[in-house]
Formats: sequence, structure tokens, C-alpha cells
Amino acid sequence: MSWSQPSGNKMVAVCGELAADPKIGPLLAGMGVEELSMSLPSIVRVKAALHAHPMQYWQQLAQELLKAETAADMQLVLQSLSPYS
Repeated sequence: MSWSQPSGNKMVAVCGELAADPKIGPLLAGMGVEELSMSLPSIVRVKAALHAHPMQYWQQLAQELLKAETAADMQLVLQSLSPYS
């Protein structure tokens, strides 16, 4: 997995099941994704997870994910999260 800052002031958005996951949505926000598009029922869960911690927390976890060398390492980071952290 890799991430680079978008060039040309382009907005990054993620939609669908990935954005709607309460563990992944806040991590995407921590990576700098500016827009998450999901179904109305998912908004409540993702918003609760996002507001459970300050943005610095999600940014730090996102950096840990980006530093992971294997899928198993990524799973360890994700398993440390509760659904509403």
C-alpha cells in the first residue's frame, strides 16, 4: 500500500463499502481523504468512530498502516481498533 499527496489541488474521495466501514473511514480521513461517500445508515457509525478520537489519532494510525510491510502487519493495526475505538 502506498500513498502520495495528490498534485494539482485535486480532491480525493472514497465511496462505497470501504468508506462506510467504521474502522476504515476514519483511517482514510487520517490519510487526508477529504470526502467519504456512503449510505445514510453508515454515516452515523462512521461519524461516531471518527469523533471517538482527535484527528491526530487517526493520522498516527494511518501512518502505522502505511509503514506496515505485510498484510499481517496491517491486520494487527486494524485489530487494535474497536468498531467505535
